[in-house]
Amino acid sequence: MLLDSRIKFPMKLCLDVRSSLEVYPTAVFPRISGFFRWISVFCLLGSLLYGEAAEPQPGSVIRLAVPAVYLPQVPVLVRVEVVDPSTGRPDRSLWEAEAVLSTTPSLTLSTNRVFLRNGLGSALVTFSGGGDFTLTATVGGLSTNRAVQSRAGAPVTTAGGSLAANTTWTGVVQITGTVTVPVSRTLTIESNTLVIINGVASGTAGAGLIVNGTLNSLGTELHPVTITCADAALRWGQIRHDNAQPSLYRHTIITRGGRAPGEGHTGQAPILRPNNSVITFENCSITDHADANGTPGKIGYGINADLTFRNCLLARARMGPEIQGTALLAMLVALLFTAYRVRRVGAAR
Repeated sequence: MLLDSRIKFPMKLCLDVRSSLEVYPTAVFPRISGFFRWISVFCLLGSLLYGEAAEPQPGSVIRLAVPAVYLPQVPVLVRVEVVDPSTGRPDRSLWEAEAVLSTTPSLTLSTNRVFLRNGLGSALVTFSGGGDFTLTATVGGLSTNRAVQSRAGAPVTTAGGSLAANTTWTGVVQITGTVTVPVSRTLTIESNTLVIINGVASGTAGAGLIVNGTLNSLGTELHPVTITCADAALRWGQIRHDNAQPSLYRHTIITRGGRAPGEGHTGQAPILRPNNSVITFENCSITDHADANGTPGKIGYGINADLTFRNCLLARARMGPEIQGTALLAMLVALLFTAYRVRRVGAAR
């Protein structure tokens, strides 16, 4: 049932409350969360009485973003958008909806639901059963699908230490120890590459990437790059750009990091740690770096950096980008589902 115009504001407030509960989990901020939870009771009653907007408007289409390759033991980020036909962007008037996932042939999914807020949502999904499949996402009467191929048994390139020359990664790459891109060196990650990083169960010594030169991650809409943990039960460290040359991340999915030294406002590890560096993110998803208690990771912490985010999704982390003396340009960035705040420390350029 569509929302009556008289209750759109309260329902929008309800979505903000739900978002705030994810930003300020009870274990971290009990008083704030307690206040929001009382309001959520009102929201629940309102939704029972009036319902919520769950059907896409006529002419809408579904956009399904998912890696074209996967490993059966590694969770896959599934991103679903209901696109407004008049703008070509996620339909912000679709307050709350649900995408149902299915596969052909039938596999076991860790979840078959993606909850959408303001026309966009995502979830980490593990596909069990092996083999290639077609993933279908359905929202109301709309559906779309993507083919996904298994890389089980494919050759794996291992990486660790300092790069001795310009390097290109393709296929499946496993980082066994932190990789350093030295000054004047370039690491290029080609589309459809799956980068899996050895993780740790606790502490701050997870492997990752240190970039002093240039890193270009060149995914495409149909064949994105994925950077994630090799073990679904563990987490890797961070990507650090330190006095680096300009770098580009395009159609790149970055998930399940955060085992690095804590810094900044929350004392939690930033997944992206640029210092005096210029980085552009285009059509990227940077998600799932914290659990319900807000640990271990946040999206980023930039000092004296120049950061651009275009059409990116930042979700399920302790907080959004924290910046100090940094220029931040964010265009069509979805901070909606977990209401991440961009925290500014000091004077931005």
